[in-house]
Amino acid sequence: MTWSDEHVHELEKAIKTLRAERDRKNLTIQALTEERDEVVRMANKLMNERDEARRQVCVTLYTDKEMQRNHARLCGWDCFKEDTDG
Repeated sequence: MTWSDEHVHELEKAIKTLRAERDRKNLTIQALTEERDEVVRMANKLMNERDEARRQVCVTLYTDKEMQRNHARLCGWDCFKEDTDG
């Protein structure tokens, strides 16, 4: 089978279309990945702020560190998870 110029042209056109579609999808994937990463950063920031607010509640209510931790545990909070001193 021989390929006419028309066949070659149609194949080149199809390849160009497929490459453009691939590039568009790659850009979409990249944009979605960046958006997901930003949402994760925002969620982490909000969780840190939440934990800080919970710690402040415990510290305001109790001066003793053990009482603060006990209050947090009773509330189901893990806001002292990174506090490793005593």
